[in-house]
Amino acid sequence: MLRKWIVPFAAACYAACVAPYATAGSTATAAERLNALVERYFEEQLQLSPVSATYIGDNRYNDKYTNSISPKFVADYNRRERRYLRELGRIDAAKLAGTDRITYDVFKYERETAIAGARFPGELMPIDQFNNPVGTFAVLGSGGSAQPFATVKDYENFLRRSDEFLVFLDQAIVNMRLGMHKAEVEPRIVMQKVLPQLDGLIAARVEDSIFYGPIKALPDRKFPAADNERLTAAYTRAIAEKLNPALTR
Repeated sequence: MLRKWIVPFAAACYAACVAPYATAGSTATAAERLNALVERYFEEQLQLSPVSATYIGDNRYNDKYTNSISPKFVADYNRRERRYLRELGRIDAAKLAGTDRITYDVFKYERETAIAGARFPGELMPIDQFNNPVGTFAVLGSGGSAQPFATVKDYENFLRRSDEFLVFLDQAIVNMRLGMHKAEVEPRIVMQKVLPQLDGLIAARVEDSIFYGPIKALPDRKFPAADNERLTAAYTRAIAEKLNPALTR
């Protein structure tokens, strides 16, 4: 389903494509064309799934959170999968061997699977007790996960990421209500297990919020006092005025 797509497969494909690039002026071989195609897909995937990029240590998009369940994103995603499958079809698989042929076959299978999965409205069921992007985001914001909090910029990055996450949350509400209208919903018992997970993220006191963890770590960062004061105020406002209300909704 759409909501479950992540980067690791693309990373594996990229690692498997070990053929060198063609030299300037030469004609690219099938393996070189495949290598370039998969690398391009991988780079696009990092931009489309910035949290996955963070988890593999690529920090270029640490301030981003994609609204991956919006109608536009879903439509663009499906077009992208079809486009890459067409491009792959222009590479002669018979000219590939070893890991290159494995990469071709796996990449083709993944694109075909994604296209077939588009028939199912996964975006209308964006959360369950195992696939809980809200919980994942809270762990990121705790200061004890892949999201770095080593510099002032790191702290500012998460504030910007959290603003984009709020857009995702509002989209999830819209989508789930549409899913109710269309009778496209998770089983009741599944969603009953989600409620305690969400409740546990809403702190009565800002200081008790999981999102306040990076602020508690500020004394160890040795930032200038002015930055500490500014960041503390910003995180306090984000938790009290943005994150808690959004989670409550």
